[in-house]
Amino acid sequence: MVICVLLMTQTSLADNAPPPVVPGTLAYFRFNPPPNASDLAWLGNLLKALQSTGVVPPDGRAPADGVMLATVLASCPFSFSLIDLKGQRYIPRQVDIDRLHAVLVIETGSKTAELRQVLRAVLSHYGEPEKREQSVIELPLHAPLEEAARFVYRDGWPGWLAIEWTSDKDRFYLGIGKDSLAHYFGLAGQGQDADTPIQMHRECARDARGVAAYDRQRPLVEFYADFAALRAAIPTIFNSGRTTPMLNLIALGQADSVMLHGRLAGTFLVFDMTTLQGGLINCEQLSLDHWPEDVGMPLPPGTLHLAAPIDWSLTADRTLALARLAEEPEYRGAFDEDLRQYLQQIGMTQEQLIGYFRGYPRYLLASDWPRPWLPIPGAMTMFAPFKSDANAIGPSQKERFHSLLAPFILNPIPLTPTSDLGVAFDPQSQIYWLDSPLRQLFKSPAWGWAGTENTPCLIATYSPQAVLQVRAWLEGK
Repeated sequence: MVICVLLMTQTSLADNAPPPVVPGTLAYFRFNPPPNASDLAWLGNLLKALQSTGVVPPDGRAPADGVMLATVLASCPFSFSLIDLKGQRYIPRQVDIDRLHAVLVIETGSKTAELRQVLRAVLSHYGEPEKREQSVIELPLHAPLEEAARFVYRDGWPGWLAIEWTSDKDRFYLGIGKDSLAHYFGLAGQGQDADTPIQMHRECARDARGVAAYDRQRPLVEFYADFAALRAAIPTIFNSGRTTPMLNLIALGQADSVMLHGRLAGTFLVFDMTTLQGGLINCEQLSLDHWPEDVGMPLPPGTLHLAAPIDWSLTADRTLALARLAEEPEYRGAFDEDLRQYLQQIGMTQEQLIGYFRGYPRYLLASDWPRPWLPIPGAMTMFAPFKSDANAIGPSQKERFHSLLAPFILNPIPLTPTSDLGVAFDPQSQIYWLDSPLRQLFKSPAWGWAGTENTPCLIATYSPQAVLQVRAWLEGK
């Protein structure tokens, strides 16, 4: 491995300000941790130790690497920008990328060295050491620069997969694609027009929520996609395959651009989606800034809450349709046959299956309570409470819910994880969890019933222990 370090003093972007959304951005994602976010670096170090001692099996390495990176990203503000993309689909199931430039900017503060350590640990798991090469790269003079390097495989790794990085005293910049960082800093040096599409989306969400209320809310997450520009950049991918049918299914097939806005209003996660189409921009409010009074359960303890109106039957119908579209056309017949066999096993038609979910409450509720003893990024508990009225659910419905999962339940629970999707079920506690290669570390997600017979609540959370804790709370024990 060739390692070159270049130290220079350069002008940084404004301190404590988010990095700019550069002109011509095709897609953009930004995350700003809530005030109570934990420092999760220790979890990444734990996973590295477990990998080195063989506790994490080879087939669990990629998920573990993802968790390691997530532990850093979950505790630091970061943004991801796709600024250039050219690609074609000449044959089914194969996309040929001609050019890709994307940049991840992590506002690390004092954690830059820690992030470099995690990055090196992850990269060391892929490719052969003798085929790796690291070299110095040149960036525009206005770019913040302490150490600039590019990491590539000399044999067989295309330029669009090259990884580049640099940093200043506050930020770590990770580029994907040869010359991606030079492109990004060149665009950043041009400044930003106040009338960019992203700013139009932000103003629409602000007006819909009310300027005063919106300005009091703390930004948490943004996701933007310029579909019009993406269609021009990768036309054959939009004109063939599954992308456009999937977008059509969720009513975004004709959108020019779309943006998801997530903010924190007190303890409530507030989400909106704005859509630009044909010169008109529209805002849909996806969640509430308060706890609904008609849900039949109290506000859970915790520092983060979510209350989102939802049509469960429509969600179930779209989930099945999306799962079918995700299959290649030649495999959709097999998907239909698997679904037919599943419906036969549970004794339902597809219409009856969708109808079953019409009895569910009209809200998806969530809280960051119970807090895990391991501060898992994004760990929240979801609640679907049933009031004692026409929507009430009794023992027979609970048994029907169990029958929906029965074809996937591993009985008895095997000593080692299976290669297929499997659900573990403990008859004593009546708790389910998803089996996985990381079962030695996590039994997650887990779900089960809580509450009373008259006011039961279906809950999904990060561990069986959390299910038991919610049961004790709802049942007043």
